[in-house]
Amino acid sequence: MGIGIEGEFSLVSVLVSQGSLCYTSSYENTPIYACFAGGLSALILLCARAQADEQQEVRLFLETHCVECHGAETQEAKIRLDTLEFPSNEHVTAHVWKRVVDTVERGEMPPDYQDQPEDSEKQAWVEQVVHVIAQANPQPIALRRLNRLEYENTVHDLLGIDVPLADLLPEDGKVQGFDKGTDGLSFSSVLIEQYLEAANVAFDAAIRRYAPLPAEIRRTDLMSVSENIDSVRKKKGGVIEIDNSFVKFTPGWPPARLDPVNPIEDGVYRCRIAVWPHNPGDRTLAVAIYEGALFRGDTREFIGNFDVTGTSKEPRIIEFTCKFAEGDTIYVLPRIWPEHVTWRDKHEQRPGVGIVWA
Repeated sequence: MGIGIEGEFSLVSVLVSQGSLCYTSSYENTPIYACFAGGLSALILLCARAQADEQQEVRLFLETHCVECHGAETQEAKIRLDTLEFPSNEHVTAHVWKRVVDTVERGEMPPDYQDQPEDSEKQAWVEQVVHVIAQANPQPIALRRLNRLEYENTVHDLLGIDVPLADLLPEDGKVQGFDKGTDGLSFSSVLIEQYLEAANVAFDAAIRRYAPLPAEIRRTDLMSVSENIDSVRKKKGGVIEIDNSFVKFTPGWPPARLDPVNPIEDGVYRCRIAVWPHNPGDRTLAVAIYEGALFRGDTREFIGNFDVTGTSKEPRIIEFTCKFAEGDTIYVLPRIWPEHVTWRDKHEQRPGVGIVWA
C-alpha cells in the first residue's frame, strides 16, 4: 500500500483528451499519489503519441520522395524503404538508415528527374530521423571519474597550487590504449584512500604556514665564480674569458650552471641572463636554458631556446619567469646551427657563447 497525503481539499486528476490536458475536480480526501500516478501515465502516453507522430512524418517523406524507387515493386541498390523499421533490439537497421540519411544529406537522392525537396526540408528531415532513432534507442549516460592527470590539473586550477599530485594516485586503467574511458576508470577502496592523501597534500600546499621572505635581487658575474675562474685557468672544455665574460664552446653537456643565484625558497622568480655570440661566422648561435635541482639531473625542466645576439659590451638580456623549488639552479647550454664545430675543425674559428652575468 502506497503512502498518501489526505486532506480536506480537492485534488486535480489529469485526463488526456485529443492530445491536450484537461483538468477536472476530483473527490476530496483522494490520496495524492494517485494523482501523481495518473499524471505520470498521461505524460508517458503523450510522449509515446508524439514519438509516433514524428515517426509518421519521417515515413511520409520517404513515401513522397523515395518509395517509387525503393518500394514493393522496385528496390534500387537492394534497399526497400516502405517497410523499413526503425532500429531496435529486434530490428538491426541502423546501417540502412545511415545510408539513406547520407544520400539525402549529400543531395544524391532523390534523383534529379524527380521533384526535389527544399534544402531546408532535407535538413529538417535528417534531424528528425536522428531524433527519432535516438529516442527509440536511448543510450545510458556513462559517468566516469577524472583520471590522474585531469585530477591534478583540476585541483591546481582550483587551489592555485603546483605540487605534484598525479604520482600519489594509482595507475589509471586503459581501454584500447586510452586512460579516459569509463570502463578503465573504476573505483576501489585503495583509490579513495589515495585521493584523501592527495587532497591533504593539496591543502597543505594551499595554506601557507609562514610568512614569505622579503623580495631580493640576487646577481652574479660568471667570472667571479671560483669554479669558472679555475676552468678558464686550466682550460677545461676549452672555456676562455673575454671582456669579463665566461665563453663556453661545448654544444653539449655539461652546461654552464648559475649556482650563486639559487633560490632559497620555493616560488616564482623573474630571471635575466646576459649573453653574446663569440665568432659566430655564418652560423646561428643560441642557448637552451633549463631549470632543475642541483644534484638531481633527471628533474631538469626545459625553459626554452633563445637566440644569442649582441656584443660583449652590449649583450642580449634574456628574460623569463619560472617556478623554482628551493635549491634549484639554472643551466645554460650553448646551441650552434646548422651544426657544431669541434676543436678538430681548423678551417674556421670555433663559435662560442659568452655569458656575462645572471
